[in-house]
Amino acid sequence: AAIATLIEATGAFRSRLADAGDVELIVDGQPFAPRTDDPLLATGSLTWLIDAAVLAHEYLGDPLELRTLPPDELERRLLQIRRRRCASFALMIDGELAHARGDERAQPVANPKLPTLVLVAPGTIGIDLLCEAAPALTKLMGVRRPTLETMLERLERAGFDGFGKPSEDQFARAIKRGPEVVRDYFAATRGGIERRVRALLPVVAHLVDRESAEHLRELHERVGPALNLRAWLIELLGEKIAGGCLAAVDETDDQRIIRRSMSFDFAEYGMVLAALGYPPLNDEADFRRMFEVYLGELRPTLVDRVRRHFLATWSAKSDLAAYVSARTLDFVTFDRDWLGRLEALTREVVAERADKATQATLGTDNPKIILTPLDRVVADNRKLILTRHAEFAGLVRTWCRKNGEAVPAVMETSDPQTIVRAFDEAGFLDFERIEANQLPELYRRIEAWPAEMKPTSDLGQLGLNQGDLEFEANEAREAKRKAELAKRTIPFVGTDLDAGAADFARQFETLAALAINGADEWFARSRPPRLLGQQQREPGTASRGSGGGGQSWKNQPPDSVKSAMGMASEWLAREYLRRRYPNEMTDDCWVSSNRAAFCTGSLGDDSLGYDFRLLTERNEWLFEVKSAIDAGGEFELSPRELEVAGSASLERKRRYRILYVPFVFDPSQWRVLQLSNPAAASTRDRYRVVRSGSVRYRFERR
Repeated sequence: AAIATLIEATGAFRSRLADAGDVELIVDGQPFAPRTDDPLLATGSLTWLIDAAVLAHEYLGDPLELRTLPPDELERRLLQIRRRRCASFALMIDGELAHARGDERAQPVANPKLPTLVLVAPGTIGIDLLCEAAPALTKLMGVRRPTLETMLERLERAGFDGFGKPSEDQFARAIKRGPEVVRDYFAATRGGIERRVRALLPVVAHLVDRESAEHLRELHERVGPALNLRAWLIELLGEKIAGGCLAAVDETDDQRIIRRSMSFDFAEYGMVLAALGYPPLNDEADFRRMFEVYLGELRPTLVDRVRRHFLATWSAKSDLAAYVSARTLDFVTFDRDWLGRLEALTREVVAERADKATQATLGTDNPKIILTPLDRVVADNRKLILTRHAEFAGLVRTWCRKNGEAVPAVMETSDPQTIVRAFDEAGFLDFERIEANQLPELYRRIEAWPAEMKPTSDLGQLGLNQGDLEFEANEAREAKRKAELAKRTIPFVGTDLDAGAADFARQFETLAALAINGADEWFARSRPPRLLGQQQREPGTASRGSGGGGQSWKNQPPDSVKSAMGMASEWLAREYLRRRYPNEMTDDCWVSSNRAAFCTGSLGDDSLGYDFRLLTERNEWLFEVKSAIDAGGEFELSPRELEVAGSASLERKRRYRILYVPFVFDPSQWRVLQLSNPAAASTRDRYRVVRSGSVRYRFERR
C-alpha cells in the first residue's frame, strides 16, 4: 500500500493490482480464456522440463521450501501447465491497452484448473525462450526461488541447445553434483517407473480399456517406485505383448514414436490420447505451416475461380466488396480434426478441402469463362493508372477550384500509388484490361471524382480550357515548393532560415554571432553533466526505446535540416572549445567537412571519426559533436566513430569525448555538454544501446 501511495503521488502513474477486476489479458486481440484443448507444456519433446524443475528444486532450492513443497507436488503443478502460442499479448487496464515490451515473449496466467503459459513463439520452443519463460513458470508452480531459471541457464552453458533432452552429465554440471547423483535420481523416479507408467497409460487404454489404465495410474500412486510394472503388464496382456510395450517406452515417452513402434492405428490411438488429456500426435504449428504452403500453391487456381464467379458483378458495375473478401480465400480454413485423423498433411487433402469450401461459398464453377491471367491484367491496369493519374488529378483539382467544390482527398496529390491501392481495395484491377476512358467512372466509384463533375476528360464537356489546367499546374508546383520550404525552414532568433539555401551557413553565422556576442550564459550552462547508470539491454533482445527524450530515430528531420543541425552544433562547439582551451584551440583543430562553411583552408574529412582534434601538453583530445532539436538524450555513432572511441577507451594520453548540443536552434537554451567516452570501460555503463546499427559486408565472386 505504501508503494502504491508513492506511485500515485508522482502524478505520472496509476497503480493497479495485477489480479484486479479492471485488468484483463488480451491475446491476439481477444480476451484470454483458458482452454482444455491447449496442449500441456511438459510433454513430448519438453518432458525433460519435469526433470529439470525437480532436480533444480531439490539441489538448488531452499531446504525449508523443499519440505513445504515436496518434489512430487512440484511435478504435479508443472504437469498441469498448458501452453498457448500467440502473435502478441497485452494487458487491458481500465479499458486501455498496455502492450508488452518488444522483448517480452512469455506471460503466466494462473488458473486453479488450467494454468497456462502464453508464449510469443511461432517456431520451435528453444532453450533461449525457455530461459526467458522460466520466471513465468516459477510463478505458475508457486516456487519462491528462481531455481528453474538457474537450472536452464546452466544447462545452456553446459552445451544443451534445447533439442532432444539434456544428458546426465549436463544435468550433473547444472546442479554441480557428480553424474552418479543424476543417475540415482533417474533410476528412482523419472528414468525408472514413473516415466514408463505415464508413457504406458495410453497404450494400456488402447489395448484394453480406460478402466485398466486408470487402475495402473492409481496403483502407481499407491506404491510408487515399488510397483512391479513388468509383472502387472504380463498379468494383464501376456508376456509377449507386455515385453513389446516395455520396449516401446524404454527410451522415450514420445507418443508418436510409441505408436509407430506398437503399430497402432493413427486415428484410433489419437482418440485415446485425446480422451486421456494427452497432446495430439501431430504438432499443430507444423500442420498449419504445411496448410499455408499447399494453399499458396493452389491460390492462383482458386482466385481465378473466384474471379469467374464475380465477373458478372464487375460487368454490371456493382459493388465488389464480396469479391474482395472472397479473393483472400479466408473461406478455406484449417481443419483441426486433421491432427487426430492424419499422420501427415498432404497437398491432396488441402486441395479437396479447398474445392469443397469453394463449392460451398461460390457454387458451381463455369470453366468456359476465359479471363486474362491475373498477374498480367493487374500489371496492365496498374501501368495505366501510373501513366494517367497525374492528368486526371489535375483535371479534378482544376474543376473543383473553378466550381468551388472540395477536392477529394486522394486527388490532392499526384501520387498514383494512392489510387492504385484504392482500385485494388475496390477490386477494380483484377478482371479486365481497363481503358483510359473508363477511369473517370471508376474514380467516381471510389469517391475520387466529384459527383457533379462529368466522368470524362474532355475539357469542353467539363467547362475547362488549357489555360485553366496550366494555372492549376502552376498552383500545384507553387504549393509543393512552399510545402518543401516549410519542411526546411528553421526559426532562428526571430528569422526563418532555409536549411537548404546556399547561403544558410552565412546567415546562421551572422545571427549566431550576434546571439552570443557579450553573452556568456550559454557557456555557464555548458557544465559537464553527471550521467546516471543505465540498465543494459541483453544481447538479442529488442529495444525498449529511448530513455531520455529527443527526436526518435524513427522520426528524423529532413536531410537538409540534419545537415543544418550539424553545421550549427559544430559552430557552437568551436566557440565552446575556444573558451575552454583558449591557447590550444584554433580553426585548424576543426577537421570535419562542416569547417568549410565557416573557415578557410582544408575542406575537412568526415571519415576520421571525430570533428575536432585538439592537442594539449598532457593529452590528445578527440571531440565528436552531436545535437538535438529539443532536450535530446540520444545520439548515434557510426562504425568509424565507434572504432575511434574504442581506440581511446583506456583513457590515457588519447581521450575521446562527445560534445552534445541540445536545443541546437534556440540560443536562449544553448549549451554544450561534454559527455564521457561511451566505449570506455569506466563510463560505458552510463549509456544504454537503444538501437543496434547495421553491418556492411563485402563479398567477391569466383
